[in-house]
Amino acid sequence: MRETLHSVNDEWQADGSLENPRALFRIWSALQFTFCVPVVGGGDLSIRELFGEGLSWAGCTFIHLLNQVDLYTAFDMNNHILSVQRAERKLNGIVLGVGGFGSDAAQGVAGAGAGGAGATGAGGGGAAGDGSGTAAALAAAGLRPDVVQFLESAVFYQNVNEEVFGRLACII
Repeated sequence: MRETLHSVNDEWQADGSLENPRALFRIWSALQFTFCVPVVGGGDLSIRELFGEGLSWAGCTFIHLLNQVDLYTAFDMNNHILSVQRAERKLNGIVLGVGGFGSDAAQGVAGAGAGGAGATGAGGGGAAGDGSGTAAALAAAGLRPDVVQFLESAVFYQNVNEEVFGRLACII
Protein backbone atom coordinates (compact mmCIF):
# COMPACT_ATOMS: atom_id res chain seq x y z
CA MET A 1 0.00 0.00 0.00
CA ARG A 2 2.84 2.34 0.88
CA GLU A 3 4.34 1.85 -2.61
CA THR A 4 1.04 2.68 -4.29
CA LEU A 5 0.67 5.83 -2.21
CA HIS A 6 4.27 6.76 -2.99
CA SER A 7 3.37 6.86 -6.71
CA VAL A 8 0.65 9.49 -6.11
CA ASN A 9 2.50 11.17 -3.26
CA ASP A 10 3.46 14.27 -5.28
CA GLU A 11 -0.14 14.98 -6.27
CA TRP A 12 -1.54 14.56 -2.74
CA GLN A 13 1.17 16.37 -0.78
CA ALA A 14 0.91 19.92 0.45
CA ASP A 15 4.34 20.63 -1.14
CA GLY A 16 5.26 23.12 1.54
CA SER A 17 2.23 25.22 0.62
CA LEU A 18 -0.93 24.97 2.65
CA GLU A 19 -2.82 26.41 -0.31
CA ASN A 20 -2.63 23.21 -2.38
CA PRO A 21 -6.29 22.16 -2.82
CA ARG A 22 -5.23 18.66 -3.93
CA ALA A 23 -3.52 17.86 -0.64
CA LEU A 24 -5.24 14.78 0.76
CA PHE A 25 -5.80 16.28 4.22
CA ARG A 26 -7.98 19.00 2.63
CA ILE A 27 -9.91 16.54 0.49
CA TRP A 28 -10.51 14.20 3.43
CA SER A 29 -11.63 17.08 5.64
CA ALA A 30 -14.19 18.14 3.02
CA LEU A 31 -15.40 14.54 2.64
CA GLN A 32 -15.88 14.11 6.38
CA PHE A 33 -17.77 17.41 6.46
CA THR A 34 -20.21 15.98 3.91
CA PHE A 35 -20.47 12.74 5.92
CA CYS A 36 -21.89 14.80 8.80
CA VAL A 37 -24.61 16.50 6.76
CA PRO A 38 -27.94 15.01 7.87
CA VAL A 39 -29.91 12.93 5.40
CA VAL A 40 -32.58 14.98 3.66
CA GLY A 41 -34.75 12.09 2.47
CA GLY A 42 -37.12 10.53 5.00
CA GLY A 43 -36.09 6.85 4.89
CA ASP A 44 -32.51 7.12 3.65
CA LEU A 45 -29.55 6.06 5.75
CA SER A 46 -26.71 8.40 6.65
CA ILE A 47 -23.10 7.73 5.66
CA ARG A 48 -22.39 6.84 9.28
CA GLU A 49 -25.21 4.27 9.34
CA LEU A 50 -24.14 2.77 6.01
CA PHE A 51 -20.39 2.46 6.58
CA GLY A 52 -19.77 2.96 10.31
CA GLU A 53 -16.10 3.61 11.02
CA GLY A 54 -14.77 1.96 7.85
CA LEU A 55 -14.46 5.11 5.77
CA SER A 56 -12.72 6.92 8.60
CA TRP A 57 -10.23 4.09 8.99
CA ALA A 58 -9.44 4.19 5.26
CA GLY A 59 -9.06 7.97 5.03
CA CYS A 60 -7.05 8.27 8.24
CA THR A 61 -4.75 5.46 7.10
CA PHE A 62 -3.97 7.31 3.87
CA ILE A 63 -3.40 10.57 5.75
CA HIS A 64 -1.11 8.79 8.20
CA LEU A 65 0.90 7.10 5.44
CA LEU A 66 1.32 10.45 3.65
CA ASN A 67 2.51 12.09 6.91
CA GLN A 68 -0.31 14.66 6.88
CA VAL A 69 -1.79 13.95 10.32
CA ASP A 70 -0.64 17.26 11.83
CA LEU A 71 -1.94 19.24 8.85
CA TYR A 72 -5.26 17.41 8.95
CA THR A 73 -5.64 17.98 12.68
CA ALA A 74 -4.84 21.67 12.34
CA PHE A 75 -7.07 22.41 9.35
CA ASP A 76 -10.00 20.00 9.72
CA MET A 77 -13.32 21.79 9.09
CA ASN A 78 -15.34 19.68 11.55
CA ASN A 79 -12.81 20.32 14.31
CA HIS A 80 -13.10 24.05 13.64
CA ILE A 81 -16.91 23.93 13.71
CA LEU A 82 -16.88 22.01 16.99
CA SER A 83 -14.42 24.50 18.52
CA VAL A 84 -16.63 27.41 17.50
CA GLN A 85 -19.70 25.64 18.91
CA ARG A 86 -17.92 25.00 22.23
CA ALA A 87 -16.86 28.65 22.46
CA GLU A 88 -20.37 29.85 21.60
CA ARG A 89 -21.87 27.52 24.20
CA LYS A 90 -19.50 28.85 26.86
CA LEU A 91 -20.38 32.43 25.92
CA ASN A 92 -24.09 31.69 26.26
CA GLY A 93 -23.62 29.72 29.48
CA ILE A 94 -25.10 26.50 28.09
CA VAL A 95 -24.00 23.51 30.13
CA LEU A 96 -24.73 19.99 28.91
CA GLY A 97 -24.48 16.78 30.87
CA VAL A 98 -21.62 14.33 30.59
CA GLY A 99 -21.98 11.80 27.79
CA GLY A 100 -23.94 13.91 25.32
CA PHE A 101 -22.82 16.16 22.52
CA GLY A 102 -20.72 19.00 23.75
CA SER A 103 -19.63 17.73 27.14
CA ASP A 104 -15.93 18.42 27.41
CA ALA A 105 -15.34 14.99 28.94
CA ALA A 106 -16.94 13.22 25.99
CA GLN A 107 -15.52 15.17 23.08
CA GLY A 108 -12.23 16.75 24.07
CA VAL A 109 -10.17 17.90 21.11
CA ALA A 110 -7.00 16.18 22.30
CA GLY A 111 -8.61 12.90 23.38
CA ALA A 112 -11.62 10.82 22.55
CA GLY A 113 -12.96 10.16 26.01
CA ALA A 114 -11.11 7.64 28.12
CA GLY A 115 -7.90 6.74 26.35
CA GLY A 116 -9.21 7.35 22.86
CA ALA A 117 -11.63 4.42 22.99
CA GLY A 118 -14.78 6.52 23.12
CA ALA A 119 -15.55 6.14 19.44
CA THR A 120 -16.13 2.42 19.53
CA GLY A 121 -16.99 1.91 23.16
CA ALA A 122 -20.47 1.47 24.54
CA GLY A 123 -22.73 4.28 23.51
CA GLY A 124 -20.91 5.02 20.24
CA GLY A 125 -18.60 7.69 21.58
CA GLY A 126 -21.24 9.43 23.63
CA ALA A 127 -22.27 11.64 20.74
CA ALA A 128 -25.56 10.04 19.87
CA GLY A 129 -25.84 7.73 22.85
CA ASP A 130 -27.41 10.28 25.16
CA GLY A 131 -29.75 11.66 22.50
CA SER A 132 -32.99 12.97 23.95
CA GLY A 133 -31.83 15.13 26.86
CA THR A 134 -28.89 16.59 24.98
CA ALA A 135 -30.88 17.19 21.81
CA ALA A 136 -33.58 18.91 23.87
CA ALA A 137 -30.99 21.13 25.59
CA LEU A 138 -29.46 22.10 22.25
CA ALA A 139 -32.89 22.72 20.72
CA ALA A 140 -33.75 24.91 23.71
CA ALA A 141 -30.53 26.81 22.98
CA GLY A 142 -31.92 27.64 19.54
CA LEU A 143 -30.30 24.91 17.43
CA ARG A 144 -32.38 23.15 14.81
CA PRO A 145 -32.53 19.33 14.93
CA ASP A 146 -30.52 19.02 11.71
CA VAL A 147 -27.74 21.16 13.20
CA VAL A 148 -27.74 19.01 16.34
CA GLN A 149 -27.50 15.89 14.16
CA PHE A 150 -24.58 17.43 12.23
CA LEU A 151 -22.74 18.30 15.44
CA GLU A 152 -23.27 14.81 16.87
CA SER A 153 -21.89 13.26 13.68
CA ALA A 154 -18.91 15.64 13.74
CA VAL A 155 -18.12 14.57 17.31
CA PHE A 156 -18.41 10.90 16.29
CA TYR A 157 -15.97 11.34 13.40
CA GLN A 158 -13.60 13.45 15.49
CA ASN A 159 -13.47 10.70 18.13
CA VAL A 160 -12.99 7.97 15.52
CA ASN A 161 -10.20 9.94 13.81
CA GLU A 162 -8.35 10.43 17.06
CA GLU A 163 -8.64 6.74 17.89
CA VAL A 164 -7.47 5.68 14.42
CA PHE A 165 -4.52 8.09 14.37
CA GLY A 166 -3.51 6.91 17.84
CA ARG A 167 -3.61 3.26 16.85
CA LEU A 168 -1.82 3.85 13.55
CA ALA A 169 0.94 5.75 15.34
CA CYS A 170 1.57 2.64 17.47
CA ILE A 171 1.44 0.18 14.56
CA ILE A 172 3.03 1.91 11.59
